[in-house]
Amino acid sequence: METMDRRVLHFVSGNLSGGAAKGALLLHNSLLNLGVNSFIITSSRIKVDAPNILYLNDRFQIRLLARKIFDKLIPLMFGAQFSTPLSMGVCGMSVKELKAIIRESDIIHLHWINSGFVDLNVFAKFSNDIVWTLRDMWPFTGLCHYTHGCEKFKVHCYKCPQLASSYVFDLVDFLFKRRLAVYRKLNFKVAIGISDWISDQARSSSLLRGVPVHTISNTIDFDNFDISGPRKLARTHLGISTKCKVILIGAVNLKSPYKGLDLFIESLQSLNSEEYLIVTFGALGDKSFIKYGFKCLHLGVLNNEELREAYNAADVFVAPSKMDAFAKTVAEALACGTPVVCFDNSGPSEIVVHGLTGYHAKAFNVIDLAFGISWVCREITGDHGRQLLRNSVLTRFSPSVLAEQYKEVYKKL
Repeated sequence: METMDRRVLHFVSGNLSGGAAKGALLLHNSLLNLGVNSFIITSSRIKVDAPNILYLNDRFQIRLLARKIFDKLIPLMFGAQFSTPLSMGVCGMSVKELKAIIRESDIIHLHWINSGFVDLNVFAKFSNDIVWTLRDMWPFTGLCHYTHGCEKFKVHCYKCPQLASSYVFDLVDFLFKRRLAVYRKLNFKVAIGISDWISDQARSSSLLRGVPVHTISNTIDFDNFDISGPRKLARTHLGISTKCKVILIGAVNLKSPYKGLDLFIESLQSLNSEEYLIVTFGALGDKSFIKYGFKCLHLGVLNNEELREAYNAADVFVAPSKMDAFAKTVAEALACGTPVVCFDNSGPSEIVVHGLTGYHAKAFNVIDLAFGISWVCREITGDHGRQLLRNSVLTRFSPSVLAEQYKEVYKKL
């Protein structure tokens, strides 16, 4: 195994037990196995069993909470909806706090860095090579994590449609200009999209103009997400009837507007409520499907073992996202042998093979979404073909395979 002397420091905001941070952790562990001198600095309050991870102490965590509140509060003052994910990225750990660890490193690898974790301006004070994994659209917009169809980021973000502000001062215009000035000072070597869709969006942006953009897919934990046994057994554990078709839908925050819960609910009008049970997980807002007569079981926030059980119990997983860079839940469901219905846009459609491992509904067409659910439950059913679904993602999103690709990126810097 060829070792790499250059030290890579990953900046990862959020708990390492899930979400984008979990993807960064899986990459870190695989890089270590490949002989890469990899370290993580993280805001995670949950500690995991992995080497070379630097956690913030309690004093830093208190500061982080204050910065997180500030980062959320200001957009709200400018008319943002509370459920809309927006990040200013103007506050975070200082040069003084990070100087020693950055100087000990050669490559800075950024992942999801929001919620008051770090201000990009810090990296302008150093000459380290910078690699950024694009896990949403925030690195090339003024404020938002997903644009909902707005294309101002291609030229210049201003008068953000996700703000309902009457102020003369344009917050997004200010933030975009600030980010542009900061980027010009960075030794920004390459941006890595976790899907072709997010890479294409990045290439069309004005903020990343001139920065090489490549695609290296996201990864999932195949040890945690697998086929645990027959669907009947998983349903027994969850107390679910074996006489109905189970539609599973969920996310860390299903209330986020871009997750498309409203479209899923609308699609239910085209399905027979007596044939299906809807099982949900994660933070759930709207429960309107109840008014259409559907039986529902809400599992709440799940750990990996519980989530695997839910995937294994379902006939179909529905991912109606309006925009998503990757959607780990889609890959996790397939790894558990459960077919997926999604729209034919953005990251999820790159994971699902239409007609083989699931169904691509025409973007935002709720009738076609309902047809896809019905078709999958009828045509991709039973336990006999589940290994094929797992195999469809096993090699493509293997942590070791993707880590090899990142190692090659580092070596070329």
